[in-house]
Amino acid sequence: MKKQMITVFTLLCFLMTGILSGCEEIPYTVTDREYYKTHTGTEESNTTFPQWEDKTGKKDDMDETSGIITDCMLRTGVETDSYGDASKKDKKVVIPANMTFDILDMDGNFFQVEFDGTKVWLPSNNCLINVKQFIPTLEVDLSLSHSPNYYNIGGNSITGLTDLQLYNNEGSVDGSEVWLRYEVAEKLLKAQEIFLKDGYSIKVIDAYRPNSATIALKDGFNEYLKTSEGRDLRQEYMTGYEPGSFLEQNESPHNYGAAVDITLVDIDSGNELSMPSDIYTLDASSVYDTWCVLSDERTSHGEYIRGKMAECGFVISDTKWWHFYVDSIERTVFDIPN
Repeated sequence: MKKQMITVFTLLCFLMTGILSGCEEIPYTVTDREYYKTHTGTEESNTTFPQWEDKTGKKDDMDETSGIITDCMLRTGVETDSYGDASKKDKKVVIPANMTFDILDMDGNFFQVEFDGTKVWLPSNNCLINVKQFIPTLEVDLSLSHSPNYYNIGGNSITGLTDLQLYNNEGSVDGSEVWLRYEVAEKLLKAQEIFLKDGYSIKVIDAYRPNSATIALKDGFNEYLKTSEGRDLRQEYMTGYEPGSFLEQNESPHNYGAAVDITLVDIDSGNELSMPSDIYTLDASSVYDTWCVLSDERTSHGEYIRGKMAECGFVISDTKWWHFYVDSIERTVFDIPN
């Protein structure tokens, strides 16, 4: 009897040891911040998210919609009224466009910032948030911050467009700035959670784009298509499609801070996933009806990114596999430099 009791006690000790030693291996849901602690370190050194706090200032294991953002930069996209609180009853000063602030607090659709020594509240629909700070795990390579950029037809350089460098801000050039409306950034955060869990990371190629950049791209593309070389490439690669199928001709969701152009990177190898075409290939090879019938990994990767981004609330494009936007955003056009 005594021997049996010792055996049972030993077994229980073994089981308890196994349970305790296995705590770090517990699988977490994709929205649970504990999941990221096991992948990126402790809460204090976690680089996946900015710190989230509740209204008492107590740090907790909350999901991203439970608290307020700290240590993120806000930028006014247009001239905007500011208020003494989030009720809009106490109107303060008018804030110029293209002002940047640290976010101090958030209440509903308002951000609190400090302007001229006074704390004021700004409506989120007139602002952009730096998504690289909001989601530090994003990789960033803004194509329009360097020349040559990635635009091409059938792999051919587009003279007058490919050589444009339209973003000159230091943060755009070094990849430390990516601007979006907050509602869009939230959805991108959800998508990044999913991709990280699957072993991938989002690489942002463009997000907010000034309206002047949209016009410059459109003009460069259309002028090139009038040249003999451009006409030949258009006939070979773009039959059945107008220039507007690939580049907006007036306004773009990018100009509202409502669109993002992305691809995916394999975390282990550091390589971009093969996609239906090279990004910013402005021809039929980027069109869903062309590549969806192919049977290779480019097709499966294209379907994967479309499906996950749609799952997170983005509208998908049938002519540009890289382009995703949020249609419910108020369409305020911003034209501040990048």
